[in-house]
Order: sequence, then structure tokens, then C-alpha cells
Amino acid sequence: MIIDTTGVHPKITLEEIRMATEFFAKELMPRAWDKLYIDINFSYLEKMHGSVERLSRYEYQIDLSKRVGRKTAITTIAHEMVHIKQMIRGELVMKIDHNKWNGVVFAANYDYYDRPWEIEAYGREVGLSYKYFNSLGKDIK
Repeated sequence: MIIDTTGVHPKITLEEIRMATEFFAKELMPRAWDKLYIDINFSYLEKMHGSVERLSRYEYQIDLSKRVGRKTAITTIAHEMVHIKQMIRGELVMKIDHNKWNGVVFAANYDYYDRPWEIEAYGREVGLSYKYFNSLGKDIK
């Protein structure tokens, strides 16, 4: 697995960003994690904590907001890694004008919180983050 970063995050080290990303990849994609190339870009996102873009089957870019603290940054990486798992397995196909979830087409303007891929990502981010912090034996602050 290759993890590149662009910039720095004011509240979390690059080492922890890499550790968390690898941890989530191994949890979610035990057979594919070592094939992944992930570029993590730190920026001042206005309305979201993060986003992910597929560049090729195993190549992705995660944008992570510099505005969030350590715990939210880790949780956001977990969330975006769930989306990467969804795309690698073919569960989620994202297009400009629509998205496909397990073969069902959803309009691009379908309500964000009703999207099944977001429901899974929000649900999994909690457990994944807990497992990550627990594996470190550190406080979740």
C-alpha cells in the first residue's frame, strides 16, 4: 500500500494519518489493501470533512479538511475508506449525473442522508474508529 500526502494537517501527524489509513484498509479490504495507492490532500474544505475520488481501480484521492480535529480527521478517513471499499468491490459506481449502488441507479440529487452507500459509511466509521483507537490504547479525544 502506498500512501502519499499533500500538505500537512494542523492537528494530526502524517504518521498517524498513514497508520489509520492502513488500519482501515486492512479492516475493510483484507485481500486488496496492499494494492492501494492513496493520495491524501489536506485543504480547507468549506462544507464537508472529507471526500474521495476514484482515479483508477486501486488509486484514490482523499481530500481531508484542515478545519477538523484529530478524532474527526480519523473518523473521516474511516468514512472515506468505506467508500473506497465500496468502489473496489463494485458496490458503488459514481457518475456525474447518477450513482449506482448494487446495480440500482440513484439520481445525483438523491437525498444525501438516504443514500445507502452513505448510510453504510456513517455506520461503519463509528466502529472502525473505535477499533483503531482501541488498538492504540489511546484516549479518543
